[in-house]
Amino acid sequence: MIKLLKNFTYKEWLIVIVCIVLTCVNVSLELRIPDYMSEITRLIQSSSDSMRHDILVQGSYMLLCSFGSLAAGIITGFLSAMLAARFSMDLQELLMMLTK
Repeated sequence: MIKLLKNFTYKEWLIVIVCIVLTCVNVSLELRIPDYMSEITRLIQSSSDSMRHDILVQGSYMLLCSFGSLAAGIITGFLSAMLAARFSMDLQELLMMLTK
């Protein structure tokens, strides 16, 4: 397997690194959502004059985290599928060259 990974080009290694970074971003955003939910719960339990505005702000942050996580997941899925297709195509070409 290591011999096969040596055939990766610079661009393919860059895609691997981007996928790893986007996966970390995805996990980080997913882990922030419960913090915003607990803040909303705390705001509901307290009686504040600007409670509605504060809840909307925290809810907006929570939605941004969700959409950011969704975008990172979609991009990661696309890039990893593209990388897998390239890898399998290169592997098939290597096998064709060996059988000739």
